[in-house]
Amino acid sequence: MNELGEMLRARRDELGLTQTEVAELAGISNSFLSQLESGVRRGNNVRTVARLAGALKLRVDDVVGASIRGGMHRG
Repeated sequence: MNELGEMLRARRDELGLTQTEVAELAGISNSFLSQLESGVRRGNNVRTVARLAGALKLRVDDVVGASIRGGMHRG
């Protein structure tokens, strides 16, 4: 698991939300969220990462920072 995945899972658990609930709030698929949390995929889209931050009530810059440290490419 990478830093982004750990952050997402920890916050989701803290809020008592399922992956499906967070995925719906962020407008992404449950499988994509699962892959982000497990580290199989990286958050490679700033807009998606920002939506996840909103869904999980996290600061966007913290989540984007975790994505960048995990190898996110902007573009």
